[in-house]
Amino acid sequence: MNEWLMPVGAAALTWVVLVVGLWPLMRLPRVEYGIGSRAHQRCFRWMLSGALLIGMATLLTGSVPLRTSMTTMNAALERSTPAQSRNGEPQSIEELLAGARQYMSQGAVRDAIVQYIRVLSIDHRNAEAYTYLGYMQYMAGHLKDARWAVGQALSFDPENTQARYLRGRIALGAGRTRKATEDFCEYLRQAPLGAYRADVGRLLRAVGKSCGG
Repeated sequence: MNEWLMPVGAAALTWVVLVVGLWPLMRLPRVEYGIGSRAHQRCFRWMLSGALLIGMATLLTGSVPLRTSMTTMNAALERSTPAQSRNGEPQSIEELLAGARQYMSQGAVRDAIVQYIRVLSIDHRNAEAYTYLGYMQYMAGHLKDARWAVGQALSFDPENTQARYLRGRIALGAGRTRKATEDFCEYLRQAPLGAYRADVGRLLRAVGKSCGG
């Protein structure tokens, strides 16, 4: 989220600075020549339009790196090379997962994605890697890709309660209340004392659903 906010802030700041600087000039009384003339005011309007376009371009290009589709990930998997440890030996899956978790805790989303892709290049059935790739896609707003990733996680590990909870959140975000309810209720069945039980209960109440009966 912080990576997304930075380009938004830059775009807004660029636009505000230019508007604040140019708007008083546009309000000057019209004269035939010099500042305040129709030619200058027309120029200022073009500059304001350009400022708006620059801001929009900054916003769009700045948010692109988070839009890592599953197609891109699959392509990266095909060309991924094994990561090397400090002693020159290929890193084990456990080492790669530990590194990915560390990146996640630091908020280094891109590095975490790369690390999980490396895991999947070695073990394409690794449920943890799919779960967290799905989580990052969900946080980036890519519900379709997120649903695919957590679906992969659950296909390899049906008892993965974190993926189950996440798939419920993704379904709810997409307006698929029935599917969300199914996953939430299955989560509560699998993990009645799970870390997300309170949130699941709150979400079920919010949509007027329950797991009774």
